[in-house]
Amino acid sequence: MFVAWGPQGVFFYNDAYTPILGGRHPGALGAPVARLWSDAWDQVSPIFDEAFANRASYFEDMPVRLKRGGFDEQAYFTFSYSPVRGDTGEIEGVLCVCAETTATVQMRQRQARENEKLRLLFEGAPGFAVVLVGPNHVFEMRNAAYSDLIGGRDVLGKTVAAALPESVEQGFVKILDEVFLTQRPFVGSETLYISVDAKTGAPVERYVDFIFQPMVGADGESVGVFVQGHDLTEQALAKKALLSADRQKDQFIATLAHELRNPLAPISAAAHLLQSPSVTPATAERAAGVIGRQIGNMSRLLDDLLDVARIARDQMPLRLERCRADALIGLAIETARPAIEAKRHHLSIDLGGSAIQVDADRVRIVQVISNLLTNAAKYTEPGGHIAIESRRSGETWALSVKDDGIGIKPDLLGNVFKMFAQEQSPLQRPEGGLGIGLGLAKGLIELHGGAIEARSDGAGMGSVFTLRIPAVAEERAPRERFAQPAKQASDPSRSILLADDNEDLVDLVKASLEALGHRVTTAPDGALGLEAYRRERPGIAVLDIGMPKLNGYELARAIREEAEGSNVFLIAATGWGGDADKAEAKSAGFDAHLTKPFDLARLLELIQQAPLGEPEAAGRLG
Repeated sequence: MFVAWGPQGVFFYNDAYTPILGGRHPGALGAPVARLWSDAWDQVSPIFDEAFANRASYFEDMPVRLKRGGFDEQAYFTFSYSPVRGDTGEIEGVLCVCAETTATVQMRQRQARENEKLRLLFEGAPGFAVVLVGPNHVFEMRNAAYSDLIGGRDVLGKTVAAALPESVEQGFVKILDEVFLTQRPFVGSETLYISVDAKTGAPVERYVDFIFQPMVGADGESVGVFVQGHDLTEQALAKKALLSADRQKDQFIATLAHELRNPLAPISAAAHLLQSPSVTPATAERAAGVIGRQIGNMSRLLDDLLDVARIARDQMPLRLERCRADALIGLAIETARPAIEAKRHHLSIDLGGSAIQVDADRVRIVQVISNLLTNAAKYTEPGGHIAIESRRSGETWALSVKDDGIGIKPDLLGNVFKMFAQEQSPLQRPEGGLGIGLGLAKGLIELHGGAIEARSDGAGMGSVFTLRIPAVAEERAPRERFAQPAKQASDPSRSILLADDNEDLVDLVKASLEALGHRVTTAPDGALGLEAYRRERPGIAVLDIGMPKLNGYELARAIREEAEGSNVFLIAATGWGGDADKAEAKSAGFDAHLTKPFDLARLLELIQQAPLGEPEAAGRLG
């Protein structure tokens, strides 16, 4: 302690005060207080003034800048200033009882900094962390990751049971009780925790790894539970998706093997029947029909698989052209008509009141619509109803196919467009198929810049599939209810060269084309094909690629080098249908490409597309 006495504040102090004075001792004894503490006088002089005014003061951990030991330092003091009266009763001095607390304050400051570091580490930890205190598990601390886990709800100061009622229902509070009582930790791995969204109240599924670690005090008693863990929801869902995809892959492979084997049995039986010496013409015709249908089934199966692969690799080419919507619908109905008539369904068509045109790949859009119609026919009981509705909606063409069939359960509605997801789909392939038709349809429509959706009120309530693609500007023009496909028999007769070493194929195609009035010349190899071209000068040439002597590419180049050979419409017919094969065919001079086994109707369409006025119109038919 010290006393500052008299008008000059003469300084007196005891031995305990000397460490505070440092180098000022012993010269401080008897010195005026203002000169002694000149470096801190601006800070402390008001306190002396208060004491001389008969007002005592008390300060705790007051910071004071002092020069001690030859340099400035920040010190802290807890002290009181009291007035001291002289013999006359007047205030003549000030008594200060003082304790330096610099070390204590600095220790508290270091502790505060350490606590802040720990808080920041706790708050920013990549996993979630929680401190629960007491037997009722009151939230004392929680970090941002835990706040995210529980949907941002306010939990501090509340018990787990009160703040998170779902934790009671899911058994987590019971586990906390056991950890607190037994002081044994509990570890959970990929545990499902159903949280609640704070804004909507909707349940949110989370998967977590966590540990409940007991906190034990110095006396060995439990004081709380420390919770630490990680949100593994993304990893857990990805793992489930991989397992699901693996199951779908196995199911797909089994289904593919089944679907590929299915046509082989009737083909084998029909071939055996045709080899019988006693076969009648009627039986032979029936057997040939069986073979043709089954080959068509296999061809469509393989085409779908190739299309799925192309879409997956973003390599599906589109041949866009201006198409009338009603014409596309008409072609699709003709394709799906056998499936519809086989079950005696009633088909209604509503094309609206305006002509609609789209820039689309005609073959692909017809493929999508016929797929929707075929699915509706398959999954509707015999004698059911299928309705087509076509509408323009602003700049979009919307086409809906509605049925009163088996419908789709709400929880399965999102799976109908997934590839190979039959075991999860309401379309349970009672009539076969790979389960890729709707997925393929979705991919094709999206390639056209559109979208496709499915709606159903549930099992047994029917389904509605709606596709939407951009429409071209509306035109005011008369329109038919349907744009009827052109009759092949009424088309102009064309001169056609068929060059292929498959004799059976050549005979069948030749007979089909000649039945429609076309003039057909055949050749079993490339060299004879070139001779036939030079002799007949056909306007259209259908060339196999893998022929002896001259292959299809060589023959195409040779024809192009002939006089006026550039006018011939060249069609490549080959079992190789990849993008590279088509590119090579185009490089060789082909105008079109058919992948074997090709549909004869597609060949006829290409023949229709071949320009008139080619060599035959110029008098070069020989």
